[in-house]
Amino acid sequence: VMMMVAAAAVTLTVVMAFPLCIFPCRFTMGVLVFGIHDNDMPKWLHFTITLLLCGSALLVSMWIPNISTVFSLMGSTTSSFVCFILPAVLTVKLILQNKLPTPPL
Repeated sequence: VMMMVAAAAVTLTVVMAFPLCIFPCRFTMGVLVFGIHDNDMPKWLHFTITLLLCGSALLVSMWIPNISTVFSLMGSTTSSFVCFILPAVLTVKLILQNKLPTPPL
């Protein structure tokens, strides 16, 4: 009985969290690929991007048999992004907005 409760809780968590992950992905795809913000996006493009994101998530979940592979790939890419790339991008953005003085060379 406890395993069924745990499985139901995990299922509920995934069902509630998946749309929260799709929204920023769809917004980013719309802005970077099409140059359209979410409010100006046509319904057919909104639906197509959402369908592609959900379909790709489904295919990845079907083809990768072990969740530890996904966790290791995500950890290796996001940790390097957060540690090295993101601080540099934010520093450049602050310098370009004149909110941070240019470092001496």
